[in-house]
Parts: sequence; C-alpha cells; structure tokens
Amino acid sequence: MNNPALDAAIRGMSQQEIDRFWSYVYICTDSECWPWLGGTRNGYGAFSLGTRAERKTVKANRVAAFLIHGIPEDPKAEALHTCDNPPCCNGFHLFWGTQSLNMWDAAAKGRHSAQVHPETRQGERHARAKLVEADIVVIRSSSLTQYELSLVYGVALSTIGHIRTNRTWRHLL
Repeated sequence: MNNPALDAAIRGMSQQEIDRFWSYVYICTDSECWPWLGGTRNGYGAFSLGTRAERKTVKANRVAAFLIHGIPEDPKAEALHTCDNPPCCNGFHLFWGTQSLNMWDAAAKGRHSAQVHPETRQGERHARAKLVEADIVVIRSSSLTQYELSLVYGVALSTIGHIRTNRTWRHLL
C-alpha cells in the first residue's frame, strides 16, 4: 500500500539524494535489469530518505519509477516490473499499475504464490482443512450416503459431494 508521506519525500528529493540513489544502482543496457546494490527488504531495494530524525525507507523501484516516469496519475498506483525482478530499477522495466493489475499479471505469468507453491495449499496442508488424506480415500470408497458421511466427519453435505466428484482433493486421484 502506498504512503502519501513517503511519496511526498520522494517528490521532494534533492539532487544530492537523487545522485546517492543512482549510486546504488548498477546501470546496464536499456534491455537489461539494473540491480539495486544497496540494502533490501523482502527482496526489493530499500532506500532511505530524509534527515536522521525523519528518515523514511522506500522501495527503490518506486523511487526509480518516480524519477523516470514522474508521478503516477492514480495515487494508489504501484511501481510494477515487466521483468519480474524485484531489485530491478531500470525504468524501461517499470510501469505504474494497481495492486489488482499486479496480481493479474503474476497469475497470467504463472507466478502467483498459489501457482508457484500449490503444495502449500492442497489437502491436509491447507490452513482450513478438516479432513486428512486417509479420510478422503475412505469417503470415495464408502457405500454410506453423503448425509451419513457428513455426520461421521463433521463436514457439510456439499464437501462430501465435492470429494466424491473429484472437484476437491484432485491431487489424490
């Protein structure tokens, strides 16, 4: 989420701060990523602005986007990467977009966390799973009705139906 105070700090950068910012960027050709050489947070470059008393840390790619593309029209805009490389500060790889566009772009490229790590969300490893894999095997082979199975396992009728029709727990086929 964007912070108006941080954006104001970026807009108010002095030439000395701008020069200091670019000193942390390894500038290559226009087509290559320009990696951030300074400190990072969650894989993104972290740049400090302001005096010691009022120091603010901002994402380096956001600073680069401001310096190269100017202020975004949408105040909720994020600095997004076409290269999908978080420490990249190449303006040719950055564009302004919403968080929703960022999530759509990640999903379209197969980079959404649920696509990259599906094992963390499947079956009994899912945070809200009430059943274990052994239960699924029994449910699928049972001659009991959906209603009876829902009472035995303490789940909804639809849950049993989804298991039996392989709508859920497909990884156990």
